[in-house]
Amino acid sequence: MPRRKRQRSSEKHSAPSGACAASCSSAAGHGSEPRSSGRPLRSRSFRSGIVPVAGSASENAAGPITGPSIGRRSRAYQLRSLSAVASGPVPLSGTGAVASSVPAHDAAPVVDLRERYRSYLGPQPVLLDFGDPDQVCSDCHALFWYQERSGSSSETWNAVYNLCCRNGRVSLPPIEDPPEPLRTLLDPSNGPDSVHFLANIRTYNSMFAFTSNGVRIDQQINRSAGPYVFRVSGQICHRIGSLVPAEGDRPSYAQLYFYDTANEIQNRIASLPGDSPANRPREHIVRQIRDMLDRYNPIVQAFRGLQNRLASRLGDDFRIRISSSRRRDTPQYTAPAADEVVGLVVGDFDEDHSRRDIVVQSRGGRLERINALHKKYFALQYPLILTRGENSYTEDIEYDTSAASSSRVQRPHVTMLEYYRYRLHFRTGEWLALFRSGRLFQQICVDMYACIEDARLNYLYHNQDNLRIDTMKNIRAAVLQGDMFGYQVGKRFILPASFVGGPRYLFHNYQDALAICRSLGPPHLFITFTCNPAWAEIRRNLIGTQQPSDRPDLVCRVFKMKLNEMIKDIRDHKCFGAVAAC
Repeated sequence: MPRRKRQRSSEKHSAPSGACAASCSSAAGHGSEPRSSGRPLRSRSFRSGIVPVAGSASENAAGPITGPSIGRRSRAYQLRSLSAVASGPVPLSGTGAVASSVPAHDAAPVVDLRERYRSYLGPQPVLLDFGDPDQVCSDCHALFWYQERSGSSSETWNAVYNLCCRNGRVSLPPIEDPPEPLRTLLDPSNGPDSVHFLANIRTYNSMFAFTSNGVRIDQQINRSAGPYVFRVSGQICHRIGSLVPAEGDRPSYAQLYFYDTANEIQNRIASLPGDSPANRPREHIVRQIRDMLDRYNPIVQAFRGLQNRLASRLGDDFRIRISSSRRRDTPQYTAPAADEVVGLVVGDFDEDHSRRDIVVQSRGGRLERINALHKKYFALQYPLILTRGENSYTEDIEYDTSAASSSRVQRPHVTMLEYYRYRLHFRTGEWLALFRSGRLFQQICVDMYACIEDARLNYLYHNQDNLRIDTMKNIRAAVLQGDMFGYQVGKRFILPASFVGGPRYLFHNYQDALAICRSLGPPHLFITFTCNPAWAEIRRNLIGTQQPSDRPDLVCRVFKMKLNEMIKDIRDHKCFGAVAAC
């Protein structure tokens, strides 16, 4: 009996490396001792998903061919091993021989679990494709996908799209097409100059901007491979300095329109030289853009006129004011005149002026922050997008009273969110520089978001008395936080739970999640959903040679539709079973 055990142990360790485990019960062949029929064969390999194939040649072997134990291996490693075995013996290089320690006629075929899993799944499902945005808003003619319709209109024949103009209540004039040569430069199919311009469009825009972007821009994120990302840290604000640079400093931003105009092209290139020779601004492109703005932009024309008038008085102290209000005798959306945009203030600054007016000193003045509600806030920062100096958002833009749904609105004016949402929808027949500006478009979207959040924070700051009452609960919370002095209670700037991203908003959502777990138990699924830039809806609607990173508006809209569809599959179609909470 001990002899028999030693023989089995020898058989077990003499199995060839890489051989597949299979059950063999025949006593014929190779002179090995047959296995006792009173005890079934057990192999750890069955736990790893390797199954014997009936009728194989190994069933006639004298004893079991048992490979090394792989019960502890990872499933990915097992699948790779199975694929290698199922593909058959590997020929030796340069010969027709087979690299195998087992005779070819005795090699047991192995089932590939990948193929078995594919057969279990059945035919591969067709990828979900929403098609093209062929639905048109009946009020502002914005283009939509059918899946973006309002929730109250579930049928095709009465689909309503109100994300753009709120059923006609928001009515804004269209932005004119960019003039030449900017239109040619925004099309990358027009040659190497256009490709270079789009790759460095943020540099060219800053070169002609009147204001600086007072925020720290993260440059490290774009040093590795991947799509371009515009990321900032800190608070975004636009600032404007004096008209004459300090002694020894180079002119920049608005100073380039006013100081040393004889060497303007060289001064602009020197202000932003670029980080490499390939990215260095090209002189003929800078000259073309300067001539275009001199011809079409009323803000540039106003600065040029003041420069001509005050060329002999640059040593004197004076101020210019960019008004935030419009003349009462002009329509709201007519193009501004040059003398209306910029006014000259000489002497003491005692006249009545709006707190949002931009006042620029001739020299020695500190940087002045521009209010986000100023009508020229974006025109001063993005002259390559608003080439004609168009106005941006102001608080006096009224709703269109002719719209059928305007009677249900309590407030009379358009909000900042509604204004920028209207501008970020593409419409039929428009050739907008905004959607063709590539990397500059990312910066504008971030700037719009910062303006909206700043307006909300400003409202909460000036309405703390109406939003908070110091009840006993608030005082108890202050004591628990360590605020033991009376002057510390009620002095904080409180963000309510309705402010998205605030501490109370996050804490309330956290409490809701814990309440669901306490009532229904721990969650069964934790699903993450990411955007695929190769989605057909994104690729088909890119303009020319654009990349998905050039159209954040398009990517966000398609991602939102796909996300809603996945939630619908889980909650309504119950692809994982009945949903108790989601």
